[in-house]
Amino acid sequence: MRKLHYSVHAWGILAFCLCAASIFSSSLSAQTTYGSVAGLVADSSGAAISGAEVTLTNTGTAEKHVQQTGSDGLYSFVNLLPGTYRIDVEKPGFKHVARPDVVVEVGQSVRIDLTLQVGEVTQTVEVTGETPQLQADTSSLGQVVEERKANELPLNGRNVFNLISLAPSVVPQGSATGTPVGVNPFG
Repeated sequence: MRKLHYSVHAWGILAFCLCAASIFSSSLSAQTTYGSVAGLVADSSGAAISGAEVTLTNTGTAEKHVQQTGSDGLYSFVNLLPGTYRIDVEKPGFKHVARPDVVVEVGQSVRIDLTLQVGEVTQTVEVTGETPQLQADTSSLGQVVEERKANELPLNGRNVFNLISLAPSVVPQGSATGTPVGVNPFG
């Protein structure tokens, strides 16, 4: 009888662990290592251009993604590895537009709107500028801490949670600023 009692108890623990794993795995699925690039292709009057060919090239690996803009002039590239990209847009009757140095970071969505000028296909317009810091498409907050900061900043006990305080408007609470030894991990 005692052997049967331990067997039922072991199955109960196993069932509890499986339930807990399924609950916590759904919250972990929101974490991603990819980024995305989206935007609008329009003419100089602001009207959307449908059927424009948008080419996104990873400058580090030369990997290319090509798609056509929709009837609303929008394009979207998802599940992109972090890195530096170049966007090229072509449409017959318009000048070729290129946008180099588009930086895609982990979990970030970059919006790049491009304007095509009427002209010959042989002409190219090169757009230079920085990617806007404000992302009106999403309400999520995130920041990438560069490797150099993570390696060179003095961290008390090398606790990576201390890097949270590098983000603007973050006030460390509980044990986020100390060493993890002997501290309540849920504090």
